[in-house]
Amino acid sequence: METSDLLGLLAMVGSVLLFLMVLLRISRVSKTRQSDQKLKRLLEIEEWATEVISCGFSDNMNQVKDIEQLRSFTLHHLGQMRHRFVAMRRKGRRMREIAIIFGQDLQQAISLLLERLDTHISVLSECINAIPKDTVTTRSDFDTTLAKTTTSEAEVVGSAYGVIEAVTRNRTADIADTSV
Repeated sequence: METSDLLGLLAMVGSVLLFLMVLLRISRVSKTRQSDQKLKRLLEIEEWATEVISCGFSDNMNQVKDIEQLRSFTLHHLGQMRHRFVAMRRKGRRMREIAIIFGQDLQQAISLLLERLDTHISVLSECINAIPKDTVTTRSDFDTTLAKTTTSEAEVVGSAYGVIEAVTRNRTADIADTSV
């Protein structure tokens, strides 16, 4: 074998090795980029769940004594809350689409939260409709309906924490996959 043939063979082997190193590096960068995108999506879902938790749950309305004061304060307050929860439900539909690439547990947690949001929005509407219209009406019916909002709120908060827990499990699983 001549020297020029040997040099050509070495150059070819060197080129193949360089090509393989470049492919390996591209693969690592691609895997890192995918992991970063997944993390970004998980953080977006987590932020949504946190927003739901701090969405503005009902204040202690026992401080309101006068029926007219109760009507104006409650109608305004419950209307704003309902509006915020409707916005969270809309945003939640997008989160459910994002969660398709993740595990079933996250998808189910988001679906449960969306169901609870629907129920809570209905309870808020019911509460708005039960606000006493005049001073003759007793507060007991309204207070019973208002108590439903507290129970409904607790279910929404519990479900939102369930979404955050599912996000954490998926984030942990993703970290474990990328470290291998």
